[in-house]
Amino acid sequence: MVSSLPKNQHYVWRHYLSAWAEDGKVWCLRAPQQSPFQANLTKVGSETYFYRIYELDANDLAYLEGIISHANGNGLADINRGWIELFQRAFAIRRALGETAIGSRNRAQLDAVLDEIAKSIGEYYHTAIENQAKPQLAQLRAKDAAFFEDDESAMNFVLFIVHQYFRTANMRNRMYRLPRMIPHEPQRTWPIESYIYATNVGAALFAQRRSYRITFLENASETGLIAGDQPVINLNDHTDEHLCLYYPLSPWLSMVLSAEPKRFPEERATIGRLQAETFNFQIYSKSDSQIYSADAAYLKSMAAVPKRALERD
Repeated sequence: MVSSLPKNQHYVWRHYLSAWAEDGKVWCLRAPQQSPFQANLTKVGSETYFYRIYELDANDLAYLEGIISHANGNGLADINRGWIELFQRAFAIRRALGETAIGSRNRAQLDAVLDEIAKSIGEYYHTAIENQAKPQLAQLRAKDAAFFEDDESAMNFVLFIVHQYFRTANMRNRMYRLPRMIPHEPQRTWPIESYIYATNVGAALFAQRRSYRITFLENASETGLIAGDQPVINLNDHTDEHLCLYYPLSPWLSMVLSAEPKRFPEERATIGRLQAETFNFQIYSKSDSQIYSADAAYLKSMAAVPKRALERD
């Protein structure tokens, strides 16, 4: 029997990238290659079992508890401990069974099911979040952000946007490069840690939502906006009080979720080539290894730019 387990798991939403695609294919520049290639949307922004969950040991649990205990807000710690319980459930079941005499065949089948849960539960979760966000993405591409005035719709959008920010290969690989001040194994902790950060940032953003506004940036230049494998980027840095989230929606439209009325004073603004290039270079500099466009020549020209010189953490 052919398994339906989602093996090729995306950290860049295929439906989102369709705005840059033609006939289901998009131009992609993948570092360190210098030449873009055209690829099916199923073949980019993904890895085999990207969301796989691993069993945590005592050091991993202590490390995650240290992060959870610093969360501000009622109920956040319980929610975040709930992520650990949810994603470790398959391993807890296996431990509870121990050497229970259920028959070797039945045990092999059960172990296979538990392994599939560990490999796919994250993929199913993010698919559900994205499916829920489809109407809102369509509204954004129609330059309509009225849904952000409704509390439930705003909560759903905030949940979507923070996961688009944290669940990427870029965030994972940056975390892998950090020095380990507390003993733990990042390969095991990060798949859960990303949910904890998304929960904390999402809760803060939702609580402050009345201070934030969505601004549409309409690209009037001939230089199309690009997308990256870090789809959402923060235009501010860690020293800024508020987030300023930039999210390209198509080659000709992007949005910013910002609490800075002086920087983005209108609900809509027109940008020219210089601004489009500036946003594109920020998407490029904060990508992990892939950027996407409808214009192969533009991607090729970008490959000549020293990416790391542009980085601003």
